[in-house]
Amino acid sequence: MLDRENQHQAPAFQASQGQQFDTGDETIGALDAGLIAMQFMLVAKDHGFDTNPMTGFDAAGFTSILELDAQRYRPLLLVSIGKAAVAGKPADHQPLATLVDYR
Repeated sequence: MLDRENQHQAPAFQASQGQQFDTGDETIGALDAGLIAMQFMLVAKDHGFDTNPMTGFDAAGFTSILELDAQRYRPLLLVSIGKAAVAGKPADHQPLATLVDYR
């Protein structure tokens, strides 16, 4: 969730390619939300829970249900957590060597 009130307190983030991300831009908020969600999902899995990240939800409806200040907060990502009723199956992915070129 992007906190629009406190986003200006952090120093600007310097990306590895020299591209400057202004903390006023929601790009950095989305990056932070993704990293936090990833860590949460890894910890949940380590404790035996299953998770699922979701975007494309009704952010205004979600904000209303949780009675959040819509001027301050903007939901970016939801993560469901629980125990799967049926065990998942491994996804078919391309070999890493077809996607990454090591030099």
